[in-house]
Amino acid sequence: GKLDGRRLARACIGNFHVFQRREVIGKPDIDVGLLMDVSGSMYRNMGVVWMTAAVFGEGLAHSDGINFLCLTYTGGMHGATQTTTICSREMGKLCLGNVDQGGGTPSGEAIATMKVHMDRMTGKKKIIIHFTDGSPNDEESVVEAVEACRKDGYEVWAIGLQGMESQLASQYGAEKFRTISTIKELPEKVGELLNTLVVGSR
Repeated sequence: GKLDGRRLARACIGNFHVFQRREVIGKPDIDVGLLMDVSGSMYRNMGVVWMTAAVFGEGLAHSDGINFLCLTYTGGMHGATQTTTICSREMGKLCLGNVDQGGGTPSGEAIATMKVHMDRMTGKKKIIIHFTDGSPNDEESVVEAVEACRKDGYEVWAIGLQGMESQLASQYGAEKFRTISTIKELPEKVGELLNTLVVGSR
């Protein structure tokens, strides 16, 4: 920092704290994860998935103090859960190749996987936004995964299609989901949630 003329006299008595220093107060320290269902029912809508990842990644890439991660997921053979990282602050750009898609919907396992990744991040506030267009393979596993996240201080939100309100409320809570009328609205809805949950908390 710069010398502070009002403090120079302190040097005579051995106190060398004579510099000005500028600090940023209230800088956000947030981790945000976007988890997107790319099961078989999403096959014709992968372009919207890429657009949503772009909105998410580009929207947060230039925000100081915000770490982010976007995963897609689907069900693989023998009950496996396949996840693919398509953007993160560490990656620095979108990576849309080699995405596993077209299987089942192991949403509970995918949420648990997202938590494992985000537990390694250092933010004080952690938010997961989960998009799905249908019913999970196992609804109880979703409830358990969401409860485990919230027990550790995570905010967990869901985005689903209109008509899924009862299902989403039972899994995420009455005030913790949003709906869209068509898949094409997903990028805009993710942007709205980011603005509310992340930008609004700064």
